[in-house]
Order: sequence, then C-alpha cells, then structure tokens
Amino acid sequence: MLVGALMWWRILRAYLALRKVPAGAISPRGLAAAALAVAGCLLLGGLAGVALLEADSRHTDAPEATGSCWREAAGGRVEHVTCSSSHEYEAIAEVASDTLCPPETAGTVVATGGGMVLCLAAALAP
Repeated sequence: MLVGALMWWRILRAYLALRKVPAGAISPRGLAAAALAVAGCLLLGGLAGVALLEADSRHTDAPEATGSCWREAAGGRVEHVTCSSSHEYEAIAEVASDTLCPPETAGTVVATGGGMVLCLAAALAP
C-alpha cells in the first residue's frame, strides 16, 4: 500500500508539473497508458484487499463449519468456542460419515442441521 501511495504522489507531482508546460492535447497512446496504469493499480489494490480479508480464513467462529474451534467439556464432550479463546481441537473436514475423516482426525462431532460429521484434529496453535 505504501508503494501505491508513493506512486500516486509521483503521478500527481508529474501531472501538476506538466500542466504548466504549454502542450497539445494528450495523445491516444498516452491516454491508453494512463488508463492501463489506473486499471493496474485498481487490480493490485483489489487483490491486496482480498488477501487481507482471507489472511485468517483458516479459523471461523461459525459453529459446525470447517475451521471452527472446539474444547473439551465435562463428561468427555466437546463444545464450540471462538478460535481466539483456548481450544484443543479444530474442525478439519465436514463429511457424510466418520469413516470418511482424514487419518489425523482425533474425534468427530455430528452436525445438528443435516447429518454431516465434523472431523476434529488437535489444534496446532491454541
């Protein structure tokens, strides 16, 4: 973002300097180059925004979803918790049967709304 801001500053300074120079209209080639530069900046900014929003998409606070976090509760049960709190397990897959869970699965949770099974693995970083 800092590089983009620096480039916009340089473009603005160049534009203000060129306004003082008596010249003809902008050529179609120059206009096309400016349009491509603006489109490139917008594309790069959009990609950076998407990357920023997806930076922590591995964890979710939605219950019964892949990436949700769980901790042990009384009676050998598990309960859904926010991923920012202490947790022992993370949901790594949502499958139709517990036999379809990946090998690293430590346990399963049956989802309430559709009969799907969440495969839980030990949390890497609680």
